[in-house]
Amino acid sequence: MPWMTTAKQYGQYAIDGLLIFVGTMLILITIRSMLKFLYDIFNASRIIYLKVILPRGQSKLDREQEKELAKDMKEKI
Repeated sequence: MPWMTTAKQYGQYAIDGLLIFVGTMLILITIRSMLKFLYDIFNASRIIYLKVILPRGQSKLDREQEKELAKDMKEKI
């Protein structure tokens, strides 16, 4: 039955092709991540760090805490 050997060969070709595709994709992803890492190292001297300070919100809880603080200050005086 020569058609069985042909079917097995085509199956093997399909598996080989899939493995080659997956291996190539893994290699390309690895190369891309390495290039991004090297780019980050190269530009590390140009990074500027900022500290962002946001104003306190005026929620109901904040107002209650301010009232309690004011009461404590009056009691101590």
